[in-house]
Amino acid sequence: MSLVEGMGHRPSRRVCWGLGLATLLVVGAGCGADVPEVDEGDRAPSGEAAPPEETESLAPEQEEFWASLEGHCGNAYRGRVSDATQYYAEMLEGADQVAHFFDCGPERIHVALHVNDDRSRNWILTREGNTLRLKHDHRNPDGSEEEISQYGGDAPRPGLSRRQIFPADDHTARILPERDDNFWFLDLVDAETLHYGVHWPREGHSIRLEFDLSDPVDVTPPPPGDSRRGKKPEGCKLATGTGAGRGALPLPAPAGVTRSGVPGRP
Repeated sequence: MSLVEGMGHRPSRRVCWGLGLATLLVVGAGCGADVPEVDEGDRAPSGEAAPPEETESLAPEQEEFWASLEGHCGNAYRGRVSDATQYYAEMLEGADQVAHFFDCGPERIHVALHVNDDRSRNWILTREGNTLRLKHDHRNPDGSEEEISQYGGDAPRPGLSRRQIFPADDHTARILPERDDNFWFLDLVDAETLHYGVHWPREGHSIRLEFDLSDPVDVTPPPPGDSRRGKKPEGCKLATGTGAGRGALPLPAPAGVTRSGVPGRP
């Protein structure tokens, strides 16, 4: 997302992060982080597959959402943990977080998420057919892709002009089978506030990060591997052929993979 955690047994408490639909509800587990609730207009009736879309255009709500995010391109904003269940809170609370709207265009928005001195996370938002896709792209310091990367999913149409939710896709389920029910959300709460988060319904874990859009901070250096733009990452099927994003909420890291920065980060 950024980030989601682990596979099954909380391996070294690694987590990947990755955003919204209609309303927010309070999670009963742990600290009770607020997470978006799926709006009935954004999913198929029970037991039925969603009908195929005729159009290749984004819904008006998604176009407005895209334009709002794109308007922040070039700026960086400080963030904090706004709400989280204990599982996530102990990993990220108190960490220095900055979301840098590093690169934007008509087909791709790249937000680099830095946590303390860890600059490996990226959120990549792209247009995929008639909807929006969020991917979490994780990079090593030399720019090469980490083993757990490109997780995320496509937003159900139409969503809201201020909030889009991204349920885990097939690629996410393959590399993180215990996380196949995860969803990420991006929520433009108001003109000055952006929320990003992940929810793990099966385990009752969730986290929400809050970024202050009213007070830009000094931009950070380019994230590792930014030269990958224009290349199609393995495991992703982007209509634009561009890289996918990383920078989601805590995801579990695979055995033997170490990451710098805060413990448990994806």
